[in-house]
Parts: sequence; C-alpha cells; structure tokens
Amino acid sequence: MHNKLTDLFMTEVKLMSKIFYLFAVLSFTLLFSFGVCAEQSQAQESEPDLGWVQREWLTVNIETELRALAKQHGLKIRGIDKTADLEALVTNEELLPTLKRLLKDFNYMQEFDDNGKLALIRIIGVKGAPSARPSSTVVPTENEGGRHRVKVGLKGTDGVNHEVMLLVDTGANVVVLEEAMIDILHLDKATLNKQVVKTANGMTEALKGKIPSVQIKSETVEMVDVAFLPREKLSGEQLLGMSLLGKFKITLDDLNDEMTLTPN
Repeated sequence: MHNKLTDLFMTEVKLMSKIFYLFAVLSFTLLFSFGVCAEQSQAQESEPDLGWVQREWLTVNIETELRALAKQHGLKIRGIDKTADLEALVTNEELLPTLKRLLKDFNYMQEFDDNGKLALIRIIGVKGAPSARPSSTVVPTENEGGRHRVKVGLKGTDGVNHEVMLLVDTGANVVVLEEAMIDILHLDKATLNKQVVKTANGMTEALKGKIPSVQIKSETVEMVDVAFLPREKLSGEQLLGMSLLGKFKITLDDLNDEMTLTPN
C-alpha cells in the first residue's frame, strides 16, 4: 500500500512538472512575441516619412521644359524667351506645382478658361530685374541754319533699300516724298488714296499710302504712312514727318549736328 501511494505521488509530481514546464515555455513565447511586436511598432512610429527625400530631382532647362509642358497640356505661354539658358530643379508633380517651381524666380500671370483649366501664362520677367530703359540712337545730320537733313533708307515692295536725304519736319504729319518715288519703290498706285495732308507750306492734296519700312541708322519703323506730292509742291525738299518721328522722342543738336532718337 505504501508503494502504491509513493508511485501515485511521483506520477503526480511528474505531471505537475510537465504542466509547469509547458506553462513556462508558453509564457516565455508570449512575452517574446509581445516584445518583438512592440519594438516593430515603436520603430514604425519613430521612422521618418522618407517619401520627400526619396523623390528623384532633376535639373532641367526652363525654356525646354516649359515648351514640353505647353505641348503636353495645350497651354499657351507668352514671354517664354525670357527664360532662355536658365535652369531649375523639378520632380514628378502635377502641372501647377511644376510650373511654380520652374517660374519661382519670375514675375508671371496665369489665365484660366471658363472650365477652370489653365489656358495662358504671361511671363513678365525675372523678379527684381531693373526695368529696361529704351536705348537712344544718335543720327548725324546735315545742318543748314537749324534745318536738319538726315540719311534715310526707304524700302519698297521690291525689298530694295533706297537711300534718300529727308528734311526733319515736325510740322508735317506724315513722311512726304515726291511722286517719282512711287515707281522707284514699286508701289501700286491703285493702293494709294487722294487725301489732304499738312506740310510746312500748309495743306495740300496728295496721294497717300504706306511703304514697307523706313530705316534711320539702327532704327526701323514698318508700314509708315507716306504722302506723295508733285516735286514743284515740295520746294525741293522731301520731308521726314511725324508718321515716323512720332514713334520717338527727338532731340536736335545744332552745335554737334546730330539728332537723337529715343523710342517712346
């Protein structure tokens, strides 16, 4: 009887030992798993968002990129030449953020259509750039008693440049030439109209039209109003009138025999 009790007691001890061992192993496994999960969670919470850092940034030519965007999105861009030879950093973004990056150093305006879609960009210029001042052109003159004559190039419909001397006359509202210049400049008389014009000698009837261009030194004005009069009505002088001179601020220098033209 004593031996049976002893065997029973030993069997229960062994069973309890196995249960305790299994419980210990299970507890350790659970604690280890919890610890790993906690570390992973903490690491995920503390890990920074690397999305911005991992973006691919490219240095691009601004003008080339703008032309590509304009073609891709059916966009009109005015003043794109002001961005020539300049570069900017861009990444893979939508149209408006990309344009903002490309034009961050420029003053510009955006226009949208009725559907709210960007339709036009007007590039005004580089931020902080000084306003461009019109450059002046100094033209030598033949001065006789305060009457200044200048050499002028007249271009007709044949594309040939014809040099003539014209008297500077701010009292004439148009350039005034003798009628013989109509054929020299290859103008069609059918395109000319009879009108009364003002000259230094008063009002007179003339054939009036336009010539392709008038050039004074480096200054060229296109489609200039001209009146053609018979030679006898010109007192021997063809006139450089306000249809050209009115495009400039004019300074006549009697001492140095010069005329200065500054674009308006």
